[in-house]
Amino acid sequence: MKNNQLTYKSFFIKRLFNKFFNDFVSIDIHKQLIIIRNNIEEISFSIEEISSCLVHKGKIFDSIILQVQDKKYVISGINKVVSKKIKRILYYLQNYKKIKNDFNLFEYITNGNHYVSASENEEVYLKIKNSVINDLSIDFFDDLKEEYIKYSSLFQDYLKTPDKYRENNNNQFIKEELIRYKDFFDTIENQPLTERQRLAVITNEDNNLIVAGAGSGKTSVMVAKVLYLLDKGYIKPEELLVLAYNTKAKQELEQRLSSKIKNLPNVMTFHGLGRSEEHTSELQSPMYL
Repeated sequence: MKNNQLTYKSFFIKRLFNKFFNDFVSIDIHKQLIIIRNNIEEISFSIEEISSCLVHKGKIFDSIILQVQDKKYVISGINKVVSKKIKRILYYLQNYKKIKNDFNLFEYITNGNHYVSASENEEVYLKIKNSVINDLSIDFFDDLKEEYIKYSSLFQDYLKTPDKYRENNNNQFIKEELIRYKDFFDTIENQPLTERQRLAVITNEDNNLIVAGAGSGKTSVMVAKVLYLLDKGYIKPEELLVLAYNTKAKQELEQRLSSKIKNLPNVMTFHGLGRSEEHTSELQSPMYL
């Protein structure tokens, strides 16, 4: 067995008499390639070309049945223990991209590079919970074995405490984002934003409730939030709806935003929104501020 290749053969008597039957009696498994052989030919095909791998159980030995596109290949005379292992290996290799995608998704919500909302975390949790890696144990290909141990351990720990992972990620993101956007927060309004105002801007939860009294800088937070979301590329101006309680507040928001960006989002009063019969078609799935 080589580190990058697994070879399995039919039992000796089967291979000895195979000149009379010409069945496939050996299979080489590489990470992306399968090679099967008989006395006459050698056939190779990629892992992705295999649509199914079945084990036909015999009284003493099994047969591996590979469906490759519209053809079926049978490797007969395989030890029963080996047949189960071959099926498991092929299942893992066929699902390798899914497993990598699951891990990339896990890294995306734990690397501290963006704020993870509750709904995002729940979505990732369900995908990790249903990952095919949870149904496997890997003891082949040294590098894949190391990856499996790494992924499986991280996934199991995450599934136990998903909220802890989200909290750690968001704490790291907030700490670093405050540094990255320091100049932005210092200069976006006439006066630098306070720490609480900055936190209100960069906290990108599914729903954000900001409680503040008169003159505490709510409008400044709304202006900064709009510009922050646009700068991050989280949303486009036409997808954003900014609501104000009265016409004066609406005009002030429009004035402050227009002095900083050309393409304004939709700014309306609550009454204006209620009166508008066309807002549903004009504002497709908007984000409300």
